[in-house]
Amino acid sequence: MNLGITQDSEIVFKDTADIAAVLAYNESGEDEDGPNPSAIKMDLIGAIDTLWNKRVLDILQQKFRELEAEENWDLPYRSNFYIYTLIHAKMGRLRTAWRKAQSRIKEDGTIETDEEWESRITAQQEADWKKARHQTRRLNVSGENEMRHHGANKTTEV
Repeated sequence: MNLGITQDSEIVFKDTADIAAVLAYNESGEDEDGPNPSAIKMDLIGAIDTLWNKRVLDILQQKFRELEAEENWDLPYRSNFYIYTLIHAKMGRLRTAWRKAQSRIKEDGTIETDEEWESRITAQQEADWKKARHQTRRLNVSGENEMRHHGANKTTEV
């Protein structure tokens, strides 16, 4: 919506919000300057339910409603709570993806090299793709079995 990404995978290239600004905002009880609505950055390091991230959620929900009205989307009405919940879940998935893609510290205390990072990310992507293919195949096969099962029980009246 306004995170500057078009696909979930692009979140790995985004920076988290400034840690000092996030801490000041969270500790002040919203008295400090919070997230900039025109350049939103999530707090990807902290918990999803910090004051900072809650404000980001509010901004995204407001932008969703504005776009919905401006562009006359022909969608069934959904409550603000419903939209908020969807955005919250999406932010959680994006945060998880971002955190998984960060460089790791190895057992010897050094940060993984670019080659090690790329190898780890590639292996994870391949595992995710394999799982998705398996689930798709499983759904397709179970759907075929269900159709065969229901089709066998149907009788045609003449």
